Order: sequence, then C-alpha cells, then structure tokens
Amino acid sequence: MAQILIVDDEPDVRDVLAAILGMQGHEVTEAESGLDALDKFDPDRHQLVVSDVMMPDMNGFDLLTELGPRLGDRIPFLILSSHDDPDGVEAAIYAGAFDYLTKPFIPAKVAEVVGRALEEAAAKAP
Repeated sequence: MAQILIVDDEPDVRDVLAAILGMQGHEVTEAESGLDALDKFDPDRHQLVVSDVMMPDMNGFDLLTELGPRLGDRIPFLILSSHDDPDGVEAAIYAGAFDYLTKPFIPAKVAEVVGRALEEAAAKAP
C-alpha cells in the first residue's frame, strides 16, 4: 500500500484519518503544521499528501505551492476543509490539488478518494 503524509493542526483529525487509512493498509506520517510537513515530506517515500486548509503557520494552499515542485505529477495532494465552499473547491483544484474533502468526512469517501488518487498517480508513473 501507500505511504501517506497527513497534515492537520488538530490531533483528533490526524488520528481519525490515520485510523481510516491504516484500515486500508496504508502507512501514515503525521505533521501538525505546514512547516512540520515541509520537514517530514520525502518525495522518495510519500505517495500522497492530505492537508487541512486552515492551519496557524502555513495554510494548505501555501503548503501545496511550496511542495508543488517536489510533488510533480506523481504525488497527489488532497485538501481538507471544514468549509464546503464551491470557491474553495475551485481554488484547490486550480492550485493543483487532486481533490477537496470536507470535514466532518465520511470514512468511505476518504477511502474512495485516496484510492482514486493513488490509482491515477500510478497510471502516470513511468
């Protein structure tokens, strides 16, 4: 399965996501902020990044911009937000995110989107 970096300033959200993804057989690295994620992200190890939008030191869009060159086309980036805002969804996709999930999330939906992101990334791999 995949190694996934989860970025969220709320420990409970990270724990729930780690449990959902762990049940799917994925391994998880947790980061509590955008800056922490920049330190922990390894393009040779991680196959997916899941990040909250609203965080204290760096928002998810800024993190996506910073990681963008290291993600390339092979590492998808999913945005999480507690705001179900069509403009936010559009901004996330425009910024290069694979998809946009809203909190509270449905475990089956998280698993489905993660699976689709990993499948599409694998199809692009050389």
